[in-house]
Amino acid sequence: MSNGSQENQDKNLGLNIFADFFSRKDAANIENIPSTTALFDHANRMSRDYFSYLVEKKDPNVYVINIDIGTEIGDAKNAYFWSVISGNRSIGEWDSYVAGLKSSGLDRILAELKTIYDQQQVELRQYLAAFR
Repeated sequence: MSNGSQENQDKNLGLNIFADFFSRKDAANIENIPSTTALFDHANRMSRDYFSYLVEKKDPNVYVINIDIGTEIGDAKNAYFWSVISGNRSIGEWDSYVAGLKSSGLDRILAELKTIYDQQQVELRQYLAAFR
């Protein structure tokens, strides 16, 4: 099947030259209300530097409980949120959802994370004290 003459294909003439225009979804391509334009501007500012806010775990091996059951709890969270968004479940089921997370071990994960956090705060204070 031909997409036009060879010259057309070689010089990228025809509808292909508009591909970028049609695929763009920014203020240069569509007319927005000011709040939408501000949202695009904010996304552009944040997208380049947002990775600097990511936290890497100093020692992933200390997250024993989280590694063991964290995925199940994350999956349960995602399933509930998407089922509420899609209308298959009600936000009125929140209490039973939280109870389900707790029975899956959420409190154990939170306790582990608090212990790790408290230890990291001690280490941070010790580190900062060395520079005073």
